[in-house]
Amino acid sequence: MLLKAVLILGFGMDGRVAAWFQAVVEASLEDHMWTAAPRRKHSRERLRYGSDLTDAEWRTGRSRAWPLRELLNAIFSVLRGGCAWRHLPQDFPPASTAYGWFVRFRPERPFEAINHHLFMRDRAVPAGA
Repeated sequence: MLLKAVLILGFGMDGRVAAWFQAVVEASLEDHMWTAAPRRKHSRERLRYGSDLTDAEWRTGRSRAWPLRELLNAIFSVLRGGCAWRHLPQDFPPASTAYGWFVRFRPERPFEAINHHLFMRDRAVPAGA
């Protein structure tokens, strides 16, 4: 729309400037318009389900600074030892990061479920005893 207004009204542009302006606007809109190139880029035909992530979409996710295993080790250390989060040893992720993940996990109560299963496994009577 802006391009047509500029070309129709002229705004004092000669032919070369108008052609340059048109080329710049079309090039900038190329990736933002639903043309053949973006359709191929965002095609979901090769996916199992339409909701699946493509490899490119998966890669654009934020990578974790700390592996989930290390975060769980830090959480288990605090839960087992009963120490304050701020007293978490230095070889664990930062206390604020570990606590943030603990708060994220807490509503689903996975730690209680893990504890229950471990307790039941420990209390199980061996077969033949």
